[in-house]
Amino acid sequence: GSSAIFVQCVFKNNNAGKFGAAVAVRADSSPQFINCTFSNNGDDGGTPADGTDDTPLGGGAIYVYRGTPTFTNCLFSDNIAGEGGALLIYTGSASLTNCTLADNKATIGNGGAIFDELGATTIRNSILWGNTAAYNGAQIYNRSDSTSTVAKTDVQGGFAGAGNLNSDPLFQSPLADNYQLDELSPCYNAGQDSYLPTDIGDLDWDNNTTEQLPKDLLLNPRRAVVTVEMGAYEIPYVGGGGCTGKGCSS
Repeated sequence: GSSAIFVQCVFKNNNAGKFGAAVAVRADSSPQFINCTFSNNGDDGGTPADGTDDTPLGGGAIYVYRGTPTFTNCLFSDNIAGEGGALLIYTGSASLTNCTLADNKATIGNGGAIFDELGATTIRNSILWGNTAAYNGAQIYNRSDSTSTVAKTDVQGGFAGAGNLNSDPLFQSPLADNYQLDELSPCYNAGQDSYLPTDIGDLDWDNNTTEQLPKDLLLNPRRAVVTVEMGAYEIPYVGGGGCTGKGCSS
């Protein structure tokens, strides 16, 4: 039932017997996660063949049951569960803004990145790419009578919603767990500024928590050039000096 705020936290290599390897959000709790990384949760390194596979049934990173968590500037990578490789949202909802969900896996069912049972989750300015599922919804799985609200988001395979993309985001080096964007990424300037929340975590330490979110996951300016990028990272602005990329001055 809490409304805790987590800022610049790392949740890594955690596991659980059934649901929510890193975090379980239950009852009427509304926690906020800002600039957090969730990686390699739910994977104990075992295999079913040797009898040591303790992969959780659902929610490789997050399990939501009657809760309403929010995630801003968060990275979910290499999490694993039976269903909902990164998030399993059951009889609750979640809000994700400028998050990157990549290389998460559902090993026995649906929702490689997100299993959103009721379609009550809102996803904006985000990237879902390279996630896999044993059955349906490699990126997002909903029941047939529900649909998550997704806007200004790059979703592999496509997803209905205003301003969504289905284009390789051009991560710099995903094999090295680097999900920053290449300067030629289609996610550059492709988000929507109005979706940015207020700076409740005070990422720039100026004691102003009512201003619009000023930083990305690496604490670079959140709106580096003109419009906010999709995903957790901005392409930094670099002026002059022979710079020729998208983030450069003319």
